[in-house]
Amino acid sequence: MLRNKDNPVKCQLQLPTKHELYMSGRGTINTNCEENYMTARVNKDNPVKCQLQLPTKHELYMSGRGTINTNCEENYMTARVNKDNPVKCQLQLPTKHELYMSGRGTINTNCEENYMTARVNKDNPVKCQLQLPTKHELYMSGRGTINTNCEENYMTARVNKDNPVKCQLQLPTKHELYMSGRGTINTNCEENYMTARVNKDNPVKCQLQLPTKHELYMSGRGTINTNCEENYMTARVNKDNPVKCQLQLPTKHELYMSGRGTINTNCEENYMTARVNKDNPVKCQLQLPTKHELYMSGRGTINTNCEENYMTARVNKDNPVKCQLQLPTKHELYMSGRGTINTNCEENYMTARVNKDNPVKCQLQLPTKHELYMSGRGTINTNCEENYMTARVNKDNPVKCQLQLPTKHELYMSGRGTINTNCEENYMTARVNKDNPVKCQLQLPTKHELYMSGRGTINTNCEENYMTARV
Repeated sequence: MLRNKDNPVKCQLQLPTKHELYMSGRGTINTNCEENYMTARVNKDNPVKCQLQLPTKHELYMSGRGTINTNCEENYMTARVNKDNPVKCQLQLPTKHELYMSGRGTINTNCEENYMTARVNKDNPVKCQLQLPTKHELYMSGRGTINTNCEENYMTARVNKDNPVKCQLQLPTKHELYMSGRGTINTNCEENYMTARVNKDNPVKCQLQLPTKHELYMSGRGTINTNCEENYMTARVNKDNPVKCQLQLPTKHELYMSGRGTINTNCEENYMTARVNKDNPVKCQLQLPTKHELYMSGRGTINTNCEENYMTARVNKDNPVKCQLQLPTKHELYMSGRGTINTNCEENYMTARVNKDNPVKCQLQLPTKHELYMSGRGTINTNCEENYMTARVNKDNPVKCQLQLPTKHELYMSGRGTINTNCEENYMTARVNKDNPVKCQLQLPTKHELYMSGRGTINTNCEENYMTARV
């Protein structure tokens, strides 16, 4: 981690927990060894003889750009050369944020005033800078300047990597400022001060702050009208096809605009329909319902405001599925290619779809908050005839009947013991526990999934010895 490239440091206490011990082969640490016991170990560059514990919760500024006085004699480490220019004194970093000391400027701490100003900024010198405000990174990424306690316009001489930016307020907390090189923001600058900066794709001359808690849809696929003239940004070309109008994304979910379809917002009704879907065209689609992803993963279709069979021409990746309701919230619909679900389709509409292992012709929706045990290792009687699904082969041995998993917990049946339910007292004791036998065990309380992974059996509503043939 730390390495003094130039001068030795010979002693080091153990690091406190929650961070890596400095023992990476670049020095030595005295712990419970006799004094100097480990000093014979050669540092890859030079020995390191003394170093206090790192302060917890932040990295010690010891990246080879300066020195820190600890328990060494005063000025012991000052001979170490900074990679750019020497820095002889530096306090610990303030907790909870990184100190702006990335080689682009200096900070006055307990050094004499102007002590560190001789250090050259990688681009241009910056002679004064306060600590970063907590909870967000200071906009100081080499694209502009910030006036703090410096004389007004002190830092304006620094050249922006693309074009100069002479004035900029702090970023608003909790979201990144839209300043990624694709546009400009007017803050305390004159109204059109920053408009000369060229957008990486096409120029964008005006843009408000991003709304909090979601990223603004400005990923190069369209435009947003804010305080600009109505059609100001429409000249920007969409990466795939042009999109001339788009509202802000609704909060807490991503807008379905991933290149697989279109959404009508404030555009004319069929404005965006010319955009080609990556698989097949989709001409109309409502916004996604909040808190779950819309089942639109290329395995079927959903009727929304389209004509009844509008989207049925899209081919399912495995077999076609012509109708499907929205997914119920808070759980994934069992539609993973292992079975079918009757929704608004005719009763046996989807039965022609082949299960990856064996066909399953009918299946209710999964109960909320847990996955239905339908992983290809057994069967569950739902609305099927009593023995309808019994022909399906368990991957290890057949299991002909099984209730739904108890919600919110896994059943303890991990192959290390047995569970007596409605079996006779010692019925399952012949099975050998992997470590030691366990002859009887009730069901686990809620909050775990039922263990029915093909390693044992559980008597539920089957006849008394129905499943006993399973080894």
